Amino acid sequence: MTGKTVLFLALGGDRQRIVIQDAARVASDGGRAVVVIGDPTVWPTPRRFSRRVKVLELPTLEAAALPAVVARKTLYGLPRRLCRKVGRLPLMSWSSAVGETYERRIADVLHARLFLPTYQRLRGDNRHRLLRRLVLAKTPFDVVVICDPQSIPVAARLARRRSIAKRLTYDLDGPLG
Repeated sequence: MTGKTVLFLALGGDRQRIVIQDAARVASDGGRAVVVIGDPTVWPTPRRFSRRVKVLELPTLEAAALPAVVARKTLYGLPRRLCRKVGRLPLMSWSSAVGETYERRIADVLHARLFLPTYQRLRGDNRHRLLRRLVLAKTPFDVVVICDPQSIPVAARLARRRSIAKRLTYDLDGPLG
């Protein structure tokens, strides 16, 4: 793996020890390792990864997508600015309490019950689009390692568009096709 750029798709969190070891091995051999994880709470702290391994969290990538940014600015940003404007007046303590209550009772509920289900219904599973746009477009990868069953559908959609890498594999040493 000398000098190779390797992407590890580890969206499910299975085989954590092997992913951590293989990514460290790629980095120690002079290559570049990028690990994409799904749920950060399933994984151990990022300190377990080598410092030379770049770890990307899928929820962070999803939060950077345009619809999520627009929803955050609409549900949270505008009301916060309004509360700050009102807060400059003698109603400062009152406006901060109203703002916190609004976020907890209205914005969080609208985001969880209206925005997320609507967005998921309209766009479907867009994890492959996010990875293609935010990760694969910036760095060409020599090898993509599919680390767990949850990563297979995403890798299959990426491979269908031929935007993934020269080599797909389930193991760092064995080719998939």
